[in-house]
Amino acid sequence: MTMTAVALTSACTQTQHLPWDVASDFHIDRVGTGYRMPVNIAFVPNPDHGPDAPLYYVAELYGSIQVVTRSGAKSEFATGLLDYNPQGPISGSGEQGLAGLAVERDAANPSIYHLYVTMLWDNGAPPGASQHYPKVELITSAAGGLTMASRTVLLNMQPETQGYSNQISSISIGPDSKLYVHVGDGLDASTALDRNKYRGKVLRMNKDGTPVTPDDAAGGNPFYNAADGISATDYIYTSGHRNAFGGAWRISDGRRYIVENGESIDRIVRLESGANYGWNGSDESLVPGALYIWKPAVAPVNAVIVQNSVHANSGFPAAYHNRMYVTQSGPTYAEGPDVNGSKCITEFSDLDSVGDNGQLSVPPRVIARYTGPGHASAIALAAGPDGLYFSDFYEDTGANGPTAAGANIYRLRYRLK
Repeated sequence: MTMTAVALTSACTQTQHLPWDVASDFHIDRVGTGYRMPVNIAFVPNPDHGPDAPLYYVAELYGSIQVVTRSGAKSEFATGLLDYNPQGPISGSGEQGLAGLAVERDAANPSIYHLYVTMLWDNGAPPGASQHYPKVELITSAAGGLTMASRTVLLNMQPETQGYSNQISSISIGPDSKLYVHVGDGLDASTALDRNKYRGKVLRMNKDGTPVTPDDAAGGNPFYNAADGISATDYIYTSGHRNAFGGAWRISDGRRYIVENGESIDRIVRLESGANYGWNGSDESLVPGALYIWKPAVAPVNAVIVQNSVHANSGFPAAYHNRMYVTQSGPTYAEGPDVNGSKCITEFSDLDSVGDNGQLSVPPRVIARYTGPGHASAIALAAGPDGLYFSDFYEDTGANGPTAAGANIYRLRYRLK
């Protein structure tokens, strides 16, 4: 499938000398810099209005979390969250560490913030130089939300291993208040169809790390069975995934839409509890059940849906309600614009109309594209109260290598044509 060609304008980017061209109904500005491989952004639900109130948190791949307040000030919330040194080549063993991030305020004491994160760790038993174990963790803030107070392991998937690719990634809080966790296949396709493995799945759990039982008011997990002991099977929500980096909840239908990397093709899938999405090691196995296919692959990383119930449609007009936006990163640490249509953000305006093949009939359009000579791409993506926020992940010039600090956070706002 191909993306709709749209007229892009660099009028607003030239003002700030930003290396991004954007569609005529958007304005781009840089809202932060100095990040080191910012892989995910999570906005605070119902943030306070004071200048020192946390507005959003940024997960950095090598084990740090930054917090940004209403005033725009950035400070270090937590650091040293990994128990190993993730340094290594990009692309290669350097591509691993802290990944997913979701945040909520404590119900009893809203000055306390709970951050749910995913990462790899060794836990005192390293299986090898480039292999580690996936886990889910709860990080609780001190009062005010600006520093970490405690951390608790919610789910340790040892002895299953993952390395620099297809690792544990997105974590989100669903409409049912459960945690949903994307776990890559760890470059072992056989795990995706094996219900005894965490890998190659989307997991569903309570916020204390336990699997969701059949007596839960929100409904139990599809394969839960306490009779044979609690294992990976009891956590599975969907299976048959290769590398579901990110996704978005659509409130109007209560479904999660995920973006998933294949080898030569990528896909969007709309999740259904208990479904098997087929990954068996061949790209052909990714096609059945796919809502959209990118061919050739563009490496989709994160997705958001603009919704009235989430930050009041992010300041976008009503006509943009329920549109989905996807960051496409393209080849790892590539230089300059991507000729195959990556290093961009695409917009899916219609998630309901499908053709005879079951896939979306309205193709996406590009709303922002990297045009500079450097290494920046489009990775993190989140819907904020005043637009879409995304990261370019790498320090653009490459002067100090791919893992250097200096990446940016940008904001895309709607503007009248």
